[in-house]
Amino acid sequence: MSDQVPYPKGNLPAPLSAFIGRKPEIAAIGRALRREPLVTLTGVGGVGKTRLAVQAATAVRSRFPDGIWLVELAELQSDDLVARAVA
Repeated sequence: MSDQVPYPKGNLPAPLSAFIGRKPEIAAIGRALRREPLVTLTGVGGVGKTRLAVQAATAVRSRFPDGIWLVELAELQSDDLVARAVA
């Protein structure tokens, strides 16, 4: 029997600093993920959407045994490339 904790599946980056605040937003994302398998965060660049998404995903990681995957779409040049990016 192994005492090792399994490494979480997915590609979430490790945080480089402490996350402060935005508890209501994290809770709202968690509630949304109870209803739907996909949540999209929108907003202008630089407001912390990715950091919020990673923090929220980390908080609910145990509910997704197949892992949580972060897919960056900002650099895509065409809508036609989205399906390939998330596949």
